[in-house]
This record gives sequence, structure tokens and C-alpha cells, in this order.
Amino acid sequence: MPITAIRRYSFEERIQRAEQLSERWPFAAEILHTYQLVLRFQHSLSLVVKNSKLGGYSDRRLPLEVDLSPFLHEFRSLLRITTASASGELAAAAKDAESIESARWQQLLNAYWTDTYNHGTATDAFLLHAFLQPIAEHFAANAEMLPPQQRLPICPFCGRKPVCGVLRPEGDGAKRSLICSFCNTEWDYRRLICPACEQEAIEKLPVYTADEFAYIRVEACDVCKAFVKTVDLTKDGRPIPIVDEIGSLPLTLWAEEKGYHKLQTNLLLM
Repeated sequence: MPITAIRRYSFEERIQRAEQLSERWPFAAEILHTYQLVLRFQHSLSLVVKNSKLGGYSDRRLPLEVDLSPFLHEFRSLLRITTASASGELAAAAKDAESIESARWQQLLNAYWTDTYNHGTATDAFLLHAFLQPIAEHFAANAEMLPPQQRLPICPFCGRKPVCGVLRPEGDGAKRSLICSFCNTEWDYRRLICPACEQEAIEKLPVYTADEFAYIRVEACDVCKAFVKTVDLTKDGRPIPIVDEIGSLPLTLWAEEKGYHKLQTNLLLM
């Protein structure tokens, strides 16, 4: 039985939402344009993965090792696309990266896959994450997984941190879930607890909102000073959390100015 994620949005849905927000939020047009570029590449790669020997994978956890060599030419495609279509430092860095040998990129990809990558530039991290994410998402979407015995603040499939939270209608209220920053798995998580340090003192868990982003909450912790943005679908059912989280950059900057740090950066802010 496929993993019982609460909701998985198609690449087409994500691209469409990014296009909509680009028009609605001019301040986020550039970052959302880059995100659309990434999503289109990821969609193409996901189809390649689906038709490869990885397509029949079925397990309860992300495999610790995966043979990425058949997809290295696709990684080169990502570098070329980014060089041609992105802007500023990202395009320049991607162009420089094209000269790096494939063997070196394979080492970096393997390190990122196993979550042991702890060096390199922000651009390198962006490229590695953008490339590996649809592969991880493919595994998660087709995996068999038992519900975790304990709701932890890390992804029950790949063990990575959440990139954002979601509030979904339940009864007369709302239930909270978290979305993985790597494989996009969504899982239930208690509302009144910090997903960074797991402290539960309500008076130390402030929630901030802004009129322009009325359906997006900055859920912070005054103990560890971490914050996560949570998309409240009880107020607006149209958002796609991972897209709206990226587009609502002013909320991230505001929280950081207040002395908080993001629990996990998103793909565009590596």
C-alpha cells in the first residue's frame, strides 16, 4: 500500500500556483520564477526516474544508498538550464559548476543523499537538493510505511527536518501537520509544541501573522528561537503550502529581524 501522506501535490499544480503567486506578489516574482524553472526540471526528471529501475521501489524508509550514475547526464542538464534561465549569482555559479568533473558531482550527490553533506557553497546545496528532491519524492510516494509509533518533528520516511507546517480542517477546528524539506512527505504533528526543541510551554510559543499573508502563521519558539511558517488551510483552501512558503519571503525576513531563525531553509534559500 502506498505511503499514506495527507496530500501530495503534482508538479503541474505546484507550477500553476507559483505562476499565480508571481502575479499576485511582485516582490516574490524573481524567486518564484526560479522555482518554476526548478519545478519543470524536477517534473521531467521524475518521469525519467519513474521509467527507470528505481520505479519499482517499495519500502518503509528512504534507501541509504542509491545508484545515481544513470542520472548524471540529467544533472548536467540542470546545470545548463540554470545557467541559461536563472539570474545573477545563481546563473554564474551554475556556469562555473559545469566545469566540475562528473565523479566529483557524484561524490557530492551521494553525500547529500545520505545527509552527510556539510560543506560547499549555497549554490552547490541548491543544485544538489533540486536534483535529488524528485528522486526522494518518488521513493516516498511509492513506499509502504507503517504509521510512526511516536509523532516526531522529523520526517518519518527520510528523517529530514520540516520546511513548513500546515493546518487542515478537522471537526470544529484544525489539525497540524509538517511537510518534509526533502521528500515532501506530510505527517501529523501536535499543535502546541515546538518542532525544533519540542518544548510545550504555550506562553513561549508565540504566533505571528500579517494582513498581507493572513493565512500564513509564523510559529516561533522563545526558548530555542526557531520558527516555522504554517499555512492555514482553514482560512484559505487554495494555497499549496510548499509554494506559498517560498513566496512569502517577507515573513521570513521579518522573523529573522526579530531574532528568530528558520527551522529549515527552503530550496530557494539554501
